[in-house]
Amino acid sequence: MTFERAKTILLVMLIAASIALSYLIWEGLLPPAAPSGSRQPGGTFWGPGVDPLDLILPARIVVHLEPDLHSTLYPGEPLFTRAWQAALDRLLELGGQRDGFILETVDQALWRQTQAEPSLEYVFDFPLPGQVWSRLLDYSHMLGFNQPVKRMLFQLEPKPALLLADESAGTIARLPLGSADNNWPALWEQLEAAELPYYDLLYRDQTPFGLYLPRADLTFPLLKTEREQLDPEVVAGSFFADLSLTRRISERDGATIYTDGRQGLRVWPSGRLEYNAPEQLAGASLPLSEILSRAVRFVTQHGGWPVEMRLAQIKEAAAVKTGVFWRLVFRAYAGGLPVVNTNFGLELRHSSRGVASYRRQLALPADELAPAKLSSARLQEYIEPLISADKKGEPVVDIYPGYAPEPGSLLLQPIWLLERAGGQIEQIDLKLDLPPGGDPQ
Repeated sequence: MTFERAKTILLVMLIAASIALSYLIWEGLLPPAAPSGSRQPGGTFWGPGVDPLDLILPARIVVHLEPDLHSTLYPGEPLFTRAWQAALDRLLELGGQRDGFILETVDQALWRQTQAEPSLEYVFDFPLPGQVWSRLLDYSHMLGFNQPVKRMLFQLEPKPALLLADESAGTIARLPLGSADNNWPALWEQLEAAELPYYDLLYRDQTPFGLYLPRADLTFPLLKTEREQLDPEVVAGSFFADLSLTRRISERDGATIYTDGRQGLRVWPSGRLEYNAPEQLAGASLPLSEILSRAVRFVTQHGGWPVEMRLAQIKEAAAVKTGVFWRLVFRAYAGGLPVVNTNFGLELRHSSRGVASYRRQLALPADELAPAKLSSARLQEYIEPLISADKKGEPVVDIYPGYAPEPGSLLLQPIWLLERAGGQIEQIDLKLDLPPGGDPQ
């Protein structure tokens, strides 16, 4: 009797304890342990993404106001943004054509005639074939312009049309646009009302498209930059699934190496990283647009995209073993202008199997310092003998402003750039004009 009574008392106690525990959990008095405020090993190196179209947007837009009056817009300016969006909207609308595209081959004379009429000329940093544009714009029909598109010329009057040209103007095609776009008149009114710097179109017979040179000096600020800050453990965590299975080596120059025997990563205190996975090098051929999209995803997952970055090169190459890969280079821009003569930028070797190498080194603009003038008169004095001289080198195809690093510092100074056929870019060595008291040092 005593034993049965003890069992009953014990059962009652267990039931009471269960009810009490359930009550405490329900009321939230026993929450799960709070997560630690410390970063987990590896962390995350995920960064901002980008639309592939933003990596190939124009380097500048030439506004043809009158036969002898032109201007130029650069990225970052409100009118540039609106002018490119108007063109992009028009390009996207073309994808709805049921019967495909009917391109007619034309000559340079028609291109020059269109430059003398109200029109907008879009100049791209790196030319891509019409098939790539078709895929990026999601066309159901291929554009049919097989040459790399260096320039697009939107004719507004009298009959709207789109002209496409390669970098040498050797191949030019015209696509009638049918009815006019209602967005263009409002945009054109803004362009005519704006106080735009005027440019002259010179050397039309010596260069494929002519050179646009400003009538007055141009002013751009000196830029102070700062290197991208990288935490080696965070960076490594985006490449290796388990850092406990990697070997970590500290080098004398401050760099940190991670390797698991198949892939390696090196991160420098200066904000530079290099990643290599040799087994990924040889792969099958893929469409260029697919490789570009994959590269965009990879960079997003491994540091992300700075605001100003452009595709500077994409080239197919044969791997050491059987297979092919693509080499992609992305150039940094600052204040809407290309940055040259520097190691800053992104570079990948990408095959159908994945990324075989990835180099990243960025200097991000931090402050605007003293304004600096780019002399128009001295520019014309410099290029006059260069254009007229009979040289064996590649001919000059374009001249425009850009930025270059000041030796021994993180300053970027505005300079004139000269581009030759084939994409070679040279810095024009003209003395920088600073106003009194404008020395940035």
